[in-house]
Amino acid sequence: MTPEPIAYLNGHFLPAEEAVLPMTDAGFVWGATVTDRLRTFRQKLFRLDDHLKRFRNICELACIPQPRTDGELAAIAHELVEANRKFLPTDSELSLVIFATPGSEPGQPTLGMEAVPLPFDRYRYLFEHGAVLHPSSCALPSAVLDPRIKHRSRLPWWIAKEQSLPGSEPLFTTVEPDRFVRETTIANFLAVIDGILVSPPRDTILNGISLLVVEELAHALGIPFCEREVPLAEVLDRADECLLSNTSYCLASVSRIDERPKPLHGPIFTRLIQAWSDLTSVDIRRQFLTNP
Repeated sequence: MTPEPIAYLNGHFLPAEEAVLPMTDAGFVWGATVTDRLRTFRQKLFRLDDHLKRFRNICELACIPQPRTDGELAAIAHELVEANRKFLPTDSELSLVIFATPGSEPGQPTLGMEAVPLPFDRYRYLFEHGAVLHPSSCALPSAVLDPRIKHRSRLPWWIAKEQSLPGSEPLFTTVEPDRFVRETTIANFLAVIDGILVSPPRDTILNGISLLVVEELAHALGIPFCEREVPLAEVLDRADECLLSNTSYCLASVSRIDERPKPLHGPIFTRLIQAWSDLTSVDIRRQFLTNP
């Protein structure tokens, strides 16, 4: 039998194409699915402990049981990576996805993992042209769903993407009159204002592991970092650079918000992406610009 990529589902390692859920699973019926994603560098998982800690917290916030210990989850993740990395070229990487649902029966929650090739080509445009953002207030209010929960109940995000200008991503904001910035559908948002790297308050956004890495790198480089409410008008008028942090591509530069251009690959982005490359011993920009 020809070897093929494997996945993990409810206690079993099995061929990835056979990892399916019944339509009665609450992940379908209720849209009650929480998830986390991490990636490899040099085909080794990056910040696994941080991701597992966040995943457990997300499960608790979403009232989805998670009976496996972090040690058990880590063992499954490492086994998946070791099994699937042999299908990769030496300069490719894996993206590991973990998800959980309440399952089909009470007391029998679903747990799944998959490790698939990181799609460099999907994000190459970010390193060539930067991200284009379109402000949107379609995100669910925090009173309805805690923004710290990484979930797949993403209908508001889908609507926001469909309503955005072609080639752009929604940048979620609060409603009028304040319009404080939040995040995009897949990334945390940061702005450089008066030389300070500014993030929206951590309790109003997803607690991004990549955002944590950016904060650590900024401190190491002597770049001031703070969390505060940032009005959209301030971002448009005063931000010298705008950045996105995301597990898959790490860090990207924003080249435009609506019709307002922003510097592509400014000095803060350049210093941070180089520091991240040094941290992982991988030329991150080169990975995305040269790999298929």
